[in-house]
Amino acid sequence: MVVFAAVTLTTALGLPQASQTRHFGPGECGPVDETYIRVANSTGGQPFFLNPSETGKAFHLVRESSGHDQATILWATGKLDPAGQTFDVPIDSATSRVTFSLSVDRAGADLAIADPFGAAIQAGSDRAEITTLNCGRIVTVGAPTPGIWRLHVSGGGRFWLVAQGRSEISFVSVEFVHEGGRPGHQGLFRIPGQPLVGAPAILSANLSREGLTPRPTLHLVSERGDVIQDVHESPRQDDASVDQTGELVATLELPTQPFRVQANGWDAAGHPYQRVFQTLFHAETVEVGRATSVDELPAGAVTPVTFTVRNVGSAATFRIIAADSRRFVSRVEPVTVFLEKAAAASVTAWMAVPAGTLRGTGVDLTITATGESGTSNGTSVHLSVR
Repeated sequence: MVVFAAVTLTTALGLPQASQTRHFGPGECGPVDETYIRVANSTGGQPFFLNPSETGKAFHLVRESSGHDQATILWATGKLDPAGQTFDVPIDSATSRVTFSLSVDRAGADLAIADPFGAAIQAGSDRAEITTLNCGRIVTVGAPTPGIWRLHVSGGGRFWLVAQGRSEISFVSVEFVHEGGRPGHQGLFRIPGQPLVGAPAILSANLSREGLTPRPTLHLVSERGDVIQDVHESPRQDDASVDQTGELVATLELPTQPFRVQANGWDAAGHPYQRVFQTLFHAETVEVGRATSVDELPAGAVTPVTFTVRNVGSAATFRIIAADSRRFVSRVEPVTVFLEKAAAASVTAWMAVPAGTLRGTGVDLTITATGESGTSNGTSVHLSVR
């Protein structure tokens, strides 16, 4: 007997981002194309392995993940230890509803949840909605008691564990930036792509709730959810109002492993809170930057858009990929480039816009450079048709 399974990549906002299907055997949870797993991990999505009878059940998570007031409290993945793993999750008084979701690539895993008083959340409880899947669990608790909730995951294989809450405290943005602007009008501007190794990086984080007192602390956490580095906020002499906002800026040395950014603090009632930004960051040895100031593409013509690829690591060959949202890219030159350390080269994407394309039509162009060792970085630009 062959059982059909679907893998749904759910973003941190709870909207299905991509869906792929494979045929698995009874009681199996894979295998699946690792490309989709990498996409989920890098964007903060959560892969689920479903058979046809479970498709309707999965909308439990879609329903709870929708809305503008979503906050990610925990995001963790890895291989399960034989004895399982326990996660302590702080739930604050600003969180009106919380959903714990577990996905695994091997059947037989379980998720045990205990509230701050040690009481287990079990099937049939009038305080929780529980959906049991062949390869996962989804548990929603309304009006959760503030405090430390304990999650214990048992079983084997890989797991993905996410806690999302409805709350007024959430990340608005987390990005790496650089200083720029005209004299007297300097500011911080987002860098293209991922930060580079070997140099201090400036991190800018914004929380949706203003006037958090005391101000939250930032940490870098691994894919498994463990703290790997504390982030110390940098003094901002140029902005006397910074302490009244949810913005935090810090200059830091980057870890060698991929990481997410986590904020911890205390709410007005004295309960701890935790928020995780969904994007997975990683320091890279290659940088892709825009070299030309082309913003508009004439209809009925082919326009070159040029970028610079710079290598800060060991000598390597990089594969260049150009893609856009309208399929205007006709070719990219060169398709590979060899760069010594500290060397740079230009690459060009040729954009062929069909005649008759409406004026003002927008297109997002992305250039990615990937090295033989797996290092990869890119940048995106928004263009419009004139």
